[in-house]
Amino acid sequence: MPRFVRRAPTSLALAAAAIVLGACSPASPAPATLITPAPSPAAVTSSGPAASPVTTASPTSEVSVPVKDGEPWLLSNWYVPGKEEKDLFLTRADGTDSQAILTDLPGTRIVPSWSPDGSQFAFVTRDSTTPNGSIWTAQADGSGAAMLTDGGGECPDGIFHPNWSPDGSKLAAICYPDPGGSQGSVATFDFATRSVKRLYTVTWPEHLDGAPSWSPDGKSLAFAIVHWDPTNEFITGSLVATVPATGGKENRLTTFDTNMSDPDWSPDGSELVMNSNDLGNIQTSDQPSNLFAIKPDGTSQRQITKSSVDGTMRIAQPKWTPDGTRILVSVAIAPPGTGPVTVNDVQIAFVDPAGGEPVLFSPPIHGSRPDMRPTP
Repeated sequence: MPRFVRRAPTSLALAAAAIVLGACSPASPAPATLITPAPSPAAVTSSGPAASPVTTASPTSEVSVPVKDGEPWLLSNWYVPGKEEKDLFLTRADGTDSQAILTDLPGTRIVPSWSPDGSQFAFVTRDSTTPNGSIWTAQADGSGAAMLTDGGGECPDGIFHPNWSPDGSKLAAICYPDPGGSQGSVATFDFATRSVKRLYTVTWPEHLDGAPSWSPDGKSLAFAIVHWDPTNEFITGSLVATVPATGGKENRLTTFDTNMSDPDWSPDGSELVMNSNDLGNIQTSDQPSNLFAIKPDGTSQRQITKSSVDGTMRIAQPKWTPDGTRILVSVAIAPPGTGPVTVNDVQIAFVDPAGGEPVLFSPPIHGSRPDMRPTP
């Protein structure tokens, strides 16, 4: 059976050309509702099936601008000029003081996720020890980085896309249980037991990629399922589904022919935002990538952005801000006359959830997978 391909980004340098969708600098988000702080991974004890032991990283370079309590910093991943592997970046909510963090760690660091109290974040590392992915945590400024799990016996082919639960007690993730690459699972990591639990599994030609999103009440997870062609060379479609956070039958909200992916639950639980023609799995496309919203029961789908009309512009990877007033997105635009975009220059923007087009940060922020720090 063909092996799943979790598409790694090609080696790219930062492009110099600016994308101009708007020049307004967004204001800082309003404080989010107080949420139970996440337990510190270093403080919990092992009482269940063990994943990997926690490994503390060597000291990393200090941040150039201090990250203070209550400040709404943006996390994203992109390339440091001259490097072939992605790093994590911290940027203020107005687009200033962007700084690469954890640059002394080996390998690639990607897909960050803030804890609900904003004190720390989770991320994925790919290195020689865990080439298919392990989950790490660090403090808000990038200090104290430590490996949380490589998936243990539940995910021998790697674990990816962490996303913190609303009460801080778990991480949702995508687990790869089959070393042959034929399966993918929605899973949770429990901080108290330090164990991974697989909730829902698909088998080739279906595949899982992209972070599962928690409903605000912590009872459901939304995720994307992609479908590969018989030769395992390209993706033929993708859909959005939900599953109970305790496991069980999935509910498919869309169909493969809609090409929807990257769902993210609104803070009030009323809608899921998603995008068409995913920027990660479908790196080059002649089709538009716009944002859509849908009710958790699969009804009342509506289109949010309309400016992407073909593959020369891609709007993807939506993530609600903690106060629910805006949606962070990754935007890629092909230079005029070059045809469908090759994803070698991605910038971060805001979109109005009620409907509207992306407004880029000024100064621009190059990067993808944005997540705004909660400031309860």
